[in-house]
Amino acid sequence: MIKKIGSALLFVIFLIGCAQNAGLEGYQKYNNDNFDISYPGDWKFSILEGGLIAFASPQENADDTFVENLNVYVSQAQPGLTLDDYVTAGLEQLKQVLPGFKMREVKETTFSGNPARELSYESNSEGASLRLFQLLVMKNNKIFTVTFVAEQAKYDAYSSQLKNILNSFNPK
Repeated sequence: MIKKIGSALLFVIFLIGCAQNAGLEGYQKYNNDNFDISYPGDWKFSILEGGLIAFASPQENADDTFVENLNVYVSQAQPGLTLDDYVTAGLEQLKQVLPGFKMREVKETTFSGNPARELSYESNSEGASLRLFQLLVMKNNKIFTVTFVAEQAKYDAYSSQLKNILNSFNPK
């Protein structure tokens, strides 16, 4: 009987593992000392100034003037500051630098057992109406900031890719 339960448990664990990797076919994996993440194979990867890791979707056609993108930034947490302190400071900065900034939602959550916040907001850039999603995770005295930016009208079309990317994200 115990052997049957053990076999059934292993099968369930196998199915869960398969489900977690479902949807990642055609994705590439990026890893460094701070995190691992998978991204769609047709997206371009780059490392920008200041250590910002960026992933850009392909241009949809010749008239596509905005490329949806996701970036990851890792910073050292300052002693005594909480994740909420970082969120508050970040929101004040965003209000100053993003034209038409409008907060949609701030959600307290956890990510892989670590304190996290999910932010959803809107802005404008060179005539484009944008929707942004941000995940902030505090782990091992680091702040991991994952930001996804899309044109407002195209945001929902990228939701499954965003979900897959976030599910693959592993802060170290």
